Amino acid sequence: MSDTSYKLLYIAYACEPGRGSEWGLGWSYVEEMARTQPVWVIVHEDSRAGLEKFLSTRHAGYPVHATFVKLPSWLGWMRNSFYTLFNLHYYLWQFAAARALRRVHADVKLDLVQHVSLFRWWMPSAGSALVDDGVGFIFGPVGGGEVLPKNFRGDSPLYGKFSDLLRYIGRSIWRQDPLLTRCIRRAHLLVAGTPSCETWLRSYGHPNIDLVCSAASSEVVSDVARAARASRPANQPFTFASCGGLAYYRGVDLAIRAFARAQLPDARYVHVCDGPMRASLEKLCVELGVADRVTFMGDIPHIDCVRVVAQADACVHTVLRDSQGVLCEVMQAGTPVITLDHLTPAMLVTPECGHLIPMHDNATRESVIAELADVMRQWHDDPTLVARKGAAASERAKTFSPQVKGELYRQQHRRVLEMLKQSARRPAAPKTASASRAA
Repeated sequence: MSDTSYKLLYIAYACEPGRGSEWGLGWSYVEEMARTQPVWVIVHEDSRAGLEKFLSTRHAGYPVHATFVKLPSWLGWMRNSFYTLFNLHYYLWQFAAARALRRVHADVKLDLVQHVSLFRWWMPSAGSALVDDGVGFIFGPVGGGEVLPKNFRGDSPLYGKFSDLLRYIGRSIWRQDPLLTRCIRRAHLLVAGTPSCETWLRSYGHPNIDLVCSAASSEVVSDVARAARASRPANQPFTFASCGGLAYYRGVDLAIRAFARAQLPDARYVHVCDGPMRASLEKLCVELGVADRVTFMGDIPHIDCVRVVAQADACVHTVLRDSQGVLCEVMQAGTPVITLDHLTPAMLVTPECGHLIPMHDNATRESVIAELADVMRQWHDDPTLVARKGAAASERAKTFSPQVKGELYRQQHRRVLEMLKQSARRPAAPKTASASRAA
């Protein structure tokens, strides 16, 4: 079997070109593999319009065969509800996706299935449905389920505390699901997206686990980021920028407090995306005396989010739960990053291309704000340092380019396909006399 002759299908609940978060991550796998071979994907119905529009104008690469799956309308409302019901919708969707997977397999005889979205290690995937048919199954990259670090929970709003409690309870309950245990143990390869996820997966005793940063980017989006950075106005003030929904776990309040403490009257701070915390953050800016230098741009298309952050002198990413945001794309453009030494961002950013603020057990909101303010002042006052870190960020991001990540995907696929070959060659164990009588 050659590298490009195997039939690959992705389970991608969220998968759509031109979007960020889970949608962009799911699409990055499909897009890269379609450069060298046909790809099949099972995706939620809500992505049909965006995906079909893109595929209808696609002239390069191999075909992408998309199967769209949705739950009955009387269950569909859960998808747009609060966290617990959204997860229940996702869980039930896996059963519908498994039925669709079997139909696709009956038509094309798949060789390999990989789960890439959603990024949840603690919920089972439809991808395991064909293991008994001799189809390889890769579960991941997966991760997620984190709650805020203990020293950062006290100042969360009440709904945030409740949300984290629901996350903890939900993950604890679903971890007891025998279908999850079955999914993990049947996988030929598990791909953990964070060190904490790897620890959880190893508790199941699986022999084949890879720890791989899930960060990936679209070449088109990265090109836009590079063009935006190259066209920065020469006279713009030193700009810090962040991106992501304004929720309690984003840590944007930490960045704003640090910006105020840094006392940089000729600098500005820009945040892209909206959310429930916007009013309180705008009030905080007034209280701290920086309202005239902090801009909340609200929700704009993902590609424009990337442009805004790429044009900044530095990207600030203080998310307290796992999220890579637009780090990969803006780093490719040469934007250095200030972030927390925590989860996926800590796997992306190195001291050479940014700054990692410690998140050890003794870290507090005050320690993060103090160090972030110091770094803001240092970077503002030393353009040579920022330029050096920006160049290093661009170099570092090559590690997460579609081509490099694509080769990693293909290596993993070859390993699993080789496992299947070896298993097929292995003679079946002879039946014992008692087993023969039972048969």
